[in-house]
Amino acid sequence: MNSLEKLEKKYNFNTNELIEILPNYYKYTSTIDNPAYEPFIADIHFTKLINYLAEILEIAAKELKIEGYELYGTEEREIVPKVGFVTKDLEFTIGLFREFYIIWEIKNPNAIKDMKDEFWMLLFEWSTLGKFQFKENDVNLPNLRKKHPDLFNNRSNFFKLFRNYYLTQIEYKSTRQLGFIRLTWDENSMPTEIVSKLLKAIEIINKLNKMLSEK
Repeated sequence: MNSLEKLEKKYNFNTNELIEILPNYYKYTSTIDNPAYEPFIADIHFTKLINYLAEILEIAAKELKIEGYELYGTEEREIVPKVGFVTKDLEFTIGLFREFYIIWEIKNPNAIKDMKDEFWMLLFEWSTLGKFQFKENDVNLPNLRKKHPDLFNNRSNFFKLFRNYYLTQIEYKSTRQLGFIRLTWDENSMPTEIVSKLLKAIEIINKLNKMLSEK
């Protein structure tokens, strides 16, 4: 993917618009002890943030030549502004909840055993782009936790990912769900850092997803 500077010129995208959008979003959308709150004005600034996030996804899709995608945004006056990106094979979400974030569910986790080093190197690179978290999502985990309590004391995200995959394969011969991987960036980070890392994260997710989906 091109540099952020080139993308800004190519798509007429103003990254630093976020510097204006965020303060107004917080000023006018908070409903707690806020004399400035007006539903109509809040909707305007909520929508501006949603449109900004959607524009990032549009740029990523065009640069990565992803076709047949749909975007779905949060309805006005809902709590968390976020935009989902969906194709037949790929789905992830970006948004703002205390921090900017991107979250992707690991699809077809049974294929993990077939992954080569390139997959793991890409996943590690992805984890370095922001604050990384693996969010567990397997209905069998309570049973596994009881059976292997010593393996559930480690807080390492990568260990938890490997552990959950290994245990579900050993115990159930299949991993139906593994979980989500998530990156976050502090809202006070520079817009250029947030956007450039979001775009890189999307690029890597696209590659990881293709690797897991290959027959």
